Amino acid sequence: MRRLLVLLTMLLSWPGAAAELKPFDADSLTRILAARPGRPLVVAFWAGNCAPCRAELGLWSGWKRRHPGIDVLLVDVDPPEQQAEAARALAGVPLAGLETWAFADAYVERLRWSVDPAWRGEVPRTHLYDARHRLTVRAGGIAARELDRWAAAAK
Repeated sequence: MRRLLVLLTMLLSWPGAAAELKPFDADSLTRILAARPGRPLVVAFWAGNCAPCRAELGLWSGWKRRHPGIDVLLVDVDPPEQQAEAARALAGVPLAGLETWAFADAYVERLRWSVDPAWRGEVPRTHLYDARHRLTVRAGGIAARELDRWAAAAK
């Protein structure tokens, strides 16, 4: 845990980093959903060494501005000791209105299982929760048009 706190401190002090990376543990998703009853939510899982993930990071802030009633969370799935690359990726991305999280346990398989027991780690991976928290999973990249269509039906 001490190593995680040191890493998070380093990430937050990275030049240009404006994001607070909240620790994502095995209970985080349950708490995140419970805190948003009746509200749609997007949770985008990504990794610092994933080129499609890094390309997709740029769409979220603008999409959130167009859909202010839908929370967007970005969750870095790298183990804590590899999150410096993720911090560099976030440093160049507009993050206004977005929540940023990072896996808080080196045992990433346990964290993935807490999100979806069938998830084997492929990223990018987007979880779309409508207002009733019915889940649609999108593995691979996602386009703003697809998100807009989902948002129209998610309320």
